[in-house]
Amino acid sequence: MGNDGTVSLKHTWQSITLLVINQHGLDAHTAVLLEQALSEANSNWRNEDCSATRIGVQLSDWINQSFKKLHADERAWLSTEILESLFGKFKQLERQQSKGGFTRLIAAIPTLCLRVTREMVRASFQRVDSKALKKWIQDSLGTTLTARRNAAYRESRSKTCDHTISPA
Repeated sequence: MGNDGTVSLKHTWQSITLLVINQHGLDAHTAVLLEQALSEANSNWRNEDCSATRIGVQLSDWINQSFKKLHADERAWLSTEILESLFGKFKQLERQQSKGGFTRLIAAIPTLCLRVTREMVRASFQRVDSKALKKWIQDSLGTTLTARRNAAYRESRSKTCDHTISPA
């Protein structure tokens, strides 16, 4: 295989690896997904003696070593594409929410990272009640921007009402 073919394979392996990591992140299944994707591109890729194959093996080895640093069932997101997708989902959720405001919705972000089932929702409602959630929001997030604006508006309004001119 000529030098151009090796460069093309290097690019292919890197592109496939980035695609797998961007879509899936890093966890115990990533190495298998990468192996499958590389094998779909070239079923004999591990047996070829070229720098592209060495890069593919190094990428696969790096994934195998890196995911072992994670806790069981933990996933590391290694791409901003995933964050951009998460913020897109969050904005969609924010548009659907009529009065809660941005700050209070922050607690919902983790739910955008999982496939939520009815059983998970039931178990969560049984584990945390509204009072505990409100306390967590107050303790963790503090006063929301909307609440601070409303307080400033009320304070400003009460000051202007005190200075009304009465007819003589």
